[in-house]
Amino acid sequence: MCFFSPGIGKATALELAKRGMAITLACRNVESGSNAVRELISLTGNQSIRSMQCDLASFRSIRKFVDEYRRAGYPLHVLINNAGVMACPLDFTRDGFEMQFGTNHLGHFLLTILLMELLHSSATKLRKTSRVVVLASEAERIGQLDFEDLNFSNKRVYNPWLAYAQSKLANCLFSLELSRQCESLNLPITCNSIHPGIVDTKLIRHVFPGAMADTSEGKVRSILRKLIGLRSPLEGAQTAIHLATSDEVEFVTGQYFKNCCVAKPSSQAMDKTIARKLWQVCEELTGDKLNV
Repeated sequence: MCFFSPGIGKATALELAKRGMAITLACRNVESGSNAVRELISLTGNQSIRSMQCDLASFRSIRKFVDEYRRAGYPLHVLINNAGVMACPLDFTRDGFEMQFGTNHLGHFLLTILLMELLHSSATKLRKTSRVVVLASEAERIGQLDFEDLNFSNKRVYNPWLAYAQSKLANCLFSLELSRQCESLNLPITCNSIHPGIVDTKLIRHVFPGAMADTSEGKVRSILRKLIGLRSPLEGAQTAIHLATSDEVEFVTGQYFKNCCVAKPSSQAMDKTIARKLWQVCEELTGDKLNV
């Protein structure tokens, strides 16, 4: 399962479909999801592709999605948490949380813990480890978790980049704590976070609309590729694909990956005490706990 987006999400789904995997695309927009399914089937010939509506900015939508997925009887061996928003103006989710923290972290947190039982049962039936892949970012290095003001509505002045960095730091800490809990409960489930790189997607175009405008020669993209290592969606999807499919990493968990290799995140992204505290806070905010 992965979230569909025209960038990394589509590239990830395409490569997994080519490998013959059954894929569920979680999509906020139903029409976009249906169009994506038709395109992926046409490109790969893989008929085991479907889409289901899910809005990560709504706890109600997430719970409905999980209920429908369970009722359909689908197994779940790989969950790729790759949806997100980046450096957007101050806005709030339907449940009242700052949009980037609410979508990038809380939405994925709730979705994942609600699907843990299914990940567990699927691993048991197949006798093969289930995998959770969390798309984080090097932006976590400038992130700060203020547990007294996660919404930037109290003492902190909203800065879109700092809010994004906070959500990405939360992604890393969530992955770290989920892997710890799976190990302590002896669950056959791994969880790792990744940095996909700076990818040419709608997210980055939203942030730099002038610089990323289409040009006849593609000169701007060529320059950015050289200056900041701008990647295509397919290039940006490689680490997630590696973690989702490679036998080499079947039992690797609690790590941070970059360029398909284990990398070292910031010290705060490895802080187990903060990770546990964040987990507890998220349980309170979502009203759900891990129950496997």
